[in-house]
Amino acid sequence: MVEHVDHVDLDEGVIETCKEHFSWGKAWDDPRVTLHISDGAAFVRNAPAGHYDVIIQDSSDPFTWTDEGHTVELPSSVLYSEEHLGYLFRALSPEGVFNFQAETFNLPSDLKGIKDWRYDALETGFESAQY
Repeated sequence: MVEHVDHVDLDEGVIETCKEHFSWGKAWDDPRVTLHISDGAAFVRNAPAGHYDVIIQDSSDPFTWTDEGHTVELPSSVLYSEEHLGYLFRALSPEGVFNFQAETFNLPSDLKGIKDWRYDALETGFESAQY
């Protein structure tokens, strides 16, 4: 049973759009939900150790490409760093589960990212990292 949800989002406009346009837009009215308009990386960095049974991270892409095909790292890349994964691991309870957006196998350019993030998760201490 869900006892409490901390929903962290950097952009309040995203939340307002969801409330207005999606059938599940009243999810934030549930008294078990606390909405934090905040930097997700800072929130996790400051979270108590072992506090969460489940963490779901659905974040922006960590990089994009220029018209010339050069990779450009985005500010959201911090959410894919080994340091951030370490904070997530610390915030989870011993039997906790972490789920996050990890790109798609359908785009060859994403395969390296998936491989790197899986490696970082395992290096951080996660026992399993499956796609």
